[in-house]
Order: sequence, then C-alpha cells, then structure tokens
Amino acid sequence: METYLLIGVMFGSSGYDFYNLKSSGKKTTECLKSASYTFCFNLILLVVLALVFSSLTIFSSEKSMAIWAIILVAAINFLRFKGRKK
Repeated sequence: METYLLIGVMFGSSGYDFYNLKSSGKKTTECLKSASYTFCFNLILLVVLALVFSSLTIFSSEKSMAIWAIILVAAINFLRFKGRKK
C-alpha cells in the first residue's frame, strides 16, 4: 500500500509540475525536463529520508517510516510549487 502511495506522490508531483509549467506557456521540452528533474529530486529525497529514518529508533515499523517520508516529500513539493507561482 505504501509503495503505491509513494509512486503516486512521485508521479503526481511530476505531473503537476508539467501541468503547471505547460499552463504558464512554456515549451513542452522544457516542461518535460522540469518534470524529470522533479521526479529525480523526489527519488533522491526519498532515499535520503529513508536512510535518516532507518537510523532513528523512534519509528516502530517501516509503515510509519514510509508515511512520514511521503508526507515530507509532499510538503517540500508543495512549498516548491507555491514559491514558483510568485
């Protein structure tokens, strides 16, 4: 379940990045490049968060660790997109 949610957040944020840039009048190649950068950024961020969370002992299960990682990735992407609109 967490895997599907994780994949959904990664592709959803990349898709929203593409949509946001395309609606602002950018070229399709620039939108695809930015969406791929967003996907790679999310992947690297999730790996780093997984490493940090696995070293902490406050998480009792991998399920809670995955949920917190997904929440943090979604929050960071929200702040990125919100800052871009200005």
